[in-house]
Amino acid sequence: MQNEHNPSCRYLGIDIGGTRIKWGVIDAKGTIVRRGLADTCPEKGAEYFLRTLCALVENAGPIEGVGICTAGIVDSHAGTVLGGIENIPFLKGMPLQSLLEQAAGCRARLLNDVNAAALGYCTLRGKTDATLCYLYFPRRYGPGAGFVLQGRPFCGAGGFAGEIGRLPLGADWKKLSWGAFSPVCHAVAMCAGAAAAFLDPEEIVLCGEMLNGTHLAQVRRQLSLIHI
Repeated sequence: MQNEHNPSCRYLGIDIGGTRIKWGVIDAKGTIVRRGLADTCPEKGAEYFLRTLCALVENAGPIEGVGICTAGIVDSHAGTVLGGIENIPFLKGMPLQSLLEQAAGCRARLLNDVNAAALGYCTLRGKTDATLCYLYFPRRYGPGAGFVLQGRPFCGAGGFAGEIGRLPLGADWKKLSWGAFSPVCHAVAMCAGAAAAFLDPEEIVLCGEMLNGTHLAQVRRQLSLIHI
């Protein structure tokens, strides 16, 4: 979507969360030139939500493309959310990608938020041909995985690729206490080991607001005991 030959081009990125919508305008080199927050207010319904998105598009100024990400199971081919986003129920089935294209008058692309993070990680680090797995561990929900295969996001045939929190790995993510060091490290290591086994990536990125360097060191030790 980016046009590196025209440095004046601008692009709008939108990250839809249950409480806040984060947005930013970037230039052709990926530098953020403007950013901000808006309230999602799912209790006000779909019409209010769409008005908020249209206001963001209008406020962004001239843009060449829109990137949208959201939690849940996303069909990136059809540009819709298939499910898994109970806190914003009206998003299910909404043609979000085409609605943003109509509002902005340019191309738009919808991705699951962890897939978008994985692609952004590769882009910012110049890993244009990388094969990696990006694992995100949120505070209140099960983990999600974003896969990048040779520089392209892999979402699966129906958008379900990366739902690693649904695998029977022995962790109850709804009951897991992030203050319990050993169970957390074991659960994270099991997810990373599963990702390594079926993807064979060059790199596994672990991300989560509750993870720290001590967790990561222990996860590395546990993974060294797993023969893949």
